[in-house]
Amino acid sequence: MNPLPLLLATVTLAAGPQAADDLSAWKELDAIARAGDPPGWAADAAGSQPWLEEVFGVPVAGRRPGPRGEIVGYSTRLEPTREKSFGAARRSAVQGLKALLLWEAKDRKGLRRWGDFEALAAYAAELAARELDGLVAERFEQEVERPYGAVYRTALRVKAGDEAVDRLAEKLERAARDGQLERFARRRELFWGIAGALGMALVMFLVYSFLNAGTKGHFAWPLRLVCLSTLVALCLGLMYLKGWFP
Repeated sequence: MNPLPLLLATVTLAAGPQAADDLSAWKELDAIARAGDPPGWAADAAGSQPWLEEVFGVPVAGRRPGPRGEIVGYSTRLEPTREKSFGAARRSAVQGLKALLLWEAKDRKGLRRWGDFEALAAYAAELAARELDGLVAERFEQEVERPYGAVYRTALRVKAGDEAVDRLAEKLERAARDGQLERFARRRELFWGIAGALGMALVMFLVYSFLNAGTKGHFAWPLRLVCLSTLVALCLGLMYLKGWFP
């Protein structure tokens, strides 16, 4: 598997509920983007409804598909290019699909006992991003002229009925059954472990530089030894907390 899941684990793909519904942010732009009225499905998120449900003890917010089994991804602000506008709408749609997948996962026998929710959520987001293009039914793009130039917003109508979600959930369950999720979780844990170690190394370097400057270099070697010993102790503590010791 490529390193994309690790990147997704660090960004888009938050495990918990979104702070605000993307439809609300889209509607706030209506007063600015007057020209070119959006289609009905963009105005009401294809009839989908906001929903909050617990998955393995973690609240997950999203939208239940509308009457035609669809959700909508929105760019939530006016973007300077078509590409950025489309990318924002795509990320929104991935978040929506991820929520549907997680809701479905809690009822799946192969995932019911899965313990690492964050790894499951990140993998679900990676799967949703990979499959999204085949589920987009319609794209609406609006160009808005502003005094400083043209800006854009985009909405994507996405097929997210029972059949589509069930197919994705089966892939998620198969990944868990084949051990992919477990390997993914280990790589994710290793990634954050290395990131934590690098972060501590940077902090210790800054502390050393500050103390060394304050003592005008007279205690350079003792300071180096103290900082190095502290860094090693912190790294060992991090490894212990992550259960890397037998």
